[in-house]
Amino acid sequence: MSFNLFGSFSSDMGDLNKKVLECKKFPYHMLKANADNRVNGYGKSANGLMIVGQCPGRNEIESGIPFTGVSGNLLKTIMKEHKIISSETRFTNIIRCLPPEGKNIIKKAIDNCMTWLDDEIHLIKPKLIVCLGNVAGKAILGTDNVATDGGKL
Repeated sequence: MSFNLFGSFSSDMGDLNKKVLECKKFPYHMLKANADNRVNGYGKSANGLMIVGQCPGRNEIESGIPFTGVSGNLLKTIMKEHKIISSETRFTNIIRCLPPEGKNIIKKAIDNCMTWLDDEIHLIKPKLIVCLGNVAGKAILGTDNVATDGGKL
């Protein structure tokens, strides 16, 4: 399954990151409060693992790095307990912007942002992708009922 709407992949991670930061497709970053709130993936995936979440939260927006909030810290603790080295893991999200508080995650946002994830997967070439949550799982699997009326943050 390919979502790359540009018809070509980024040449490297710097190129992809630049495209994400310059994105004006839709919808959340077009709000003035979210104009610069985009978070790219982080990590090299030396262990072949890519972890994909739904979208960045406030901590992630502030740090510019996915999975740096409370949930991310818990995830990294669990990984450590199971001897999975988080510094060798790629962390990313389906949606690269913080949706406005109380707003539903809508399918159009997912569809637009899947371009970036498709590109990222092409560059990283993970051996295993772990989807965290309903939105990420359904988006990756391409099921029809991806958070069209649910998925409130």
